[in-house]
Amino acid sequence: MRARDRRHQNGTATVFDARETAPAAAKKNMFKGHPEQSLRGGKAIAVPLEVLGLHEAHRAYGVRPWKELFGEAIGLARDGFPAHPYLVSAIESNKDVLLHVPELRDVFFVDDGGWRPPRVNETCCRRPALAKVLRDISERGPDALYTGETAAGLAKDISDSGGLVTEADLAAAAVRSREPVRVSVFGSEILVPPPPSSGVSILLALRILEGFREPLAGLGPIGEHRALEAMKHAFAVRMHLGDDHGQQEALNRDVIADALDSGFAVRRWWFLVPPLVPSPADPHAHPHPHSLSHCLHRTSSGR
Repeated sequence: MRARDRRHQNGTATVFDARETAPAAAKKNMFKGHPEQSLRGGKAIAVPLEVLGLHEAHRAYGVRPWKELFGEAIGLARDGFPAHPYLVSAIESNKDVLLHVPELRDVFFVDDGGWRPPRVNETCCRRPALAKVLRDISERGPDALYTGETAAGLAKDISDSGGLVTEADLAAAAVRSREPVRVSVFGSEILVPPPPSSGVSILLALRILEGFREPLAGLGPIGEHRALEAMKHAFAVRMHLGDDHGQQEALNRDVIADALDSGFAVRRWWFLVPPLVPSPADPHAHPHPHSLSHCLHRTSSGR
């Protein structure tokens, strides 16, 4: 859960920032030389905040009782559900990894004399332990996850897999209430969550596209080209944003101010007019010029 945005009748809005956070023992260079550990294994696990974020949003604006919100989720965890074709394909594609982790194997595979992925529409993914945790959370609130027996077991499982999250990290977890980033574009006011959300990148892409005032500027091959180029420049700027803490907080403010400045968007707009390209001296140019992503698009006419 990145954030939840709640807009009020008086025009104000609140963002509940429930993005996962790094454990206290995390280090800046902990994945140096082992980038795969940022994706798989215990070190890839951060302190989860989604349950806290949902609870905080419910506490502020919820209508139905908290406990009533869990019935369907508990039932799905307890009884499983019919396997969707996409899920079957994903399990098949990752079976070599999943089969080596007993806890994942038992959830996603069917044992009928040998472990295999579920067939489409075959009931799968029964998770009675998750059903119990969800039931506890429905009755006791987030404390059922972040303290006590469940927190101790979660921290132990993460530690046993080489991770860094501790009981103290879970007990200290907290959600931040923040102001959204807002801008007027194409005649509408748009609100997005602040970093680490990528919402600012979307706003910048829209501001760049707003420079093409023609009514049909976004249609056809040229419109698709402009949209791709606008997103390319916007996400190059995104590379300078990060978790809003410490020194990064000041950098985020500077980048957001630039992204929302109409002059900044206009300068990016000119990059969409060949043959202009960003200068290497541009402080918001992509920091890895030799590892850019390229997208080719072919229309029905072959162009």
